[in-house]
Amino acid sequence: MPPDDQDDAARRIPATPVPPRGGKKGGGRPAAGSRLAAGSRPGSGGAAARSVANRREAIQRQRQRRNTLMAIAAIGVVIVVVAVFVVVKLSGGGKTNVGTIKAGKGAAHTSGGIALPPAEYAKLTSPSLATLAAAAYHYHHAQLVAPTPIKSFPITTAGKPGIVYVGAEYCPYCATERWSMTLALSKFGTFSGLTQIRSNTTDPGIQHLATLSFYGSSYTSKYISFTPYELQSTQYKTLQTAPAKYLALSQKYEGGGIPLVDLDGQVFVLGAEYDPHLLAGLDQKQIIDQVATGTTVLSANMDANAGMLISNICKITHGRPGNVCKLFPTPVQTKG
Repeated sequence: MPPDDQDDAARRIPATPVPPRGGKKGGGRPAAGSRLAAGSRPGSGGAAARSVANRREAIQRQRQRRNTLMAIAAIGVVIVVVAVFVVVKLSGGGKTNVGTIKAGKGAAHTSGGIALPPAEYAKLTSPSLATLAAAAYHYHHAQLVAPTPIKSFPITTAGKPGIVYVGAEYCPYCATERWSMTLALSKFGTFSGLTQIRSNTTDPGIQHLATLSFYGSSYTSKYISFTPYELQSTQYKTLQTAPAKYLALSQKYEGGGIPLVDLDGQVFVLGAEYDPHLLAGLDQKQIIDQVATGTTVLSANMDANAGMLISNICKITHGRPGNVCKLFPTPVQTKG
């Protein structure tokens, strides 16, 4: 069963402090260098009174302008915080973060990955439902590039709506997407047999990203089925062959490429949903530690992507399980 929701206060990205508003309450003194109104002098009766009144009005107007600027600055800080929280698709997303399908160089019987320890899996899947739901709302309101609604063949196994993933172990964009997929799917069921690998590509800056492989893994859930296809290993050896109909969907809706995710023939996701460069230079343990603590740009992106996926999974499960789906917004999608 998916883990119970937990307090997510420790996972919130700390907000940037709002700049203090300058000046003390009350009249105060005019700034150095300011002068009395022309023709007035202290102790000159009505003229002096008018001068004081004029000066007070000028000071009040100055304070109002300053406070307005501070308010605008504060709003800007909030916008920056939200932008940092959801820096999804830093590279433009969509087709920019899509890998190509390469010809296999013979067959492989194993991917050569190292088993993910149970304790690391528990940490990776520890972000609470409340955290992921909040991230999904940020994703929704940011109006970012979203999954595509489709009307294709349903994917049903034992009466449960199905999800199909097609990728390859060498692919850095698949490496990026698997992290959020694992986190999202963990709220509906449980993985076993996940392995740790690194992508293998010549793409600058993202040649060898630490990630997980779905090859040889299993997934159990009361609500959905999950069928992954890792087409090739990190050494471009053929591991699995995906049904042609899924590759045809990729070509039809997005011009081809991997990774692709088909949610029961209703929603189609192609490519990585956040910048693969955020994974550069990290190993699996460092990535998982960031996800568990939830205080970095990488963890914010993973949470937002996972929250988006959960919203769309809830669409195909018709809101089941209720304790999960009731927290998440209506999924945001592009036009099909």
